[in-house]
Amino acid sequence: MDLSFSARLNTQDRAGAGIMGSRYVYAAVSPGAVRLLEGSADGVERELSVLPYEKTELLLRMRIRDGQVSFFFGSCGTDLRPLGTACPMEPGGWTGARPGIFCLTKESCSDGYADFRSVRLYER
Repeated sequence: MDLSFSARLNTQDRAGAGIMGSRYVYAAVSPGAVRLLEGSADGVERELSVLPYEKTELLLRMRIRDGQVSFFFGSCGTDLRPLGTACPMEPGGWTGARPGIFCLTKESCSDGYADFRSVRLYER
């Protein structure tokens, strides 16, 4: 899956894509960085990778192979860089593992946003 978007985010804002199941893993852009995080239903979340990223335009790639998901990122028109290593996916009950996109904040009110221009799914 390729996700192309621009974002204007505040300190506590994040935008990106991930895979949700009984465990989840996602890549998120936040002010100054791109992060890879994983978590579970018990509410414990841990950061797997953090790389500096100062631009507002982002191309995020989520690649699924052999039950694992890998993330890559870059600005549109440039080579994509890997973000961490491949992570195992775990189905979540009857729904399986599902991809999703998001823009969220930990603040009670934020004027940050993400403008998702395109989501491309393809089989290789």
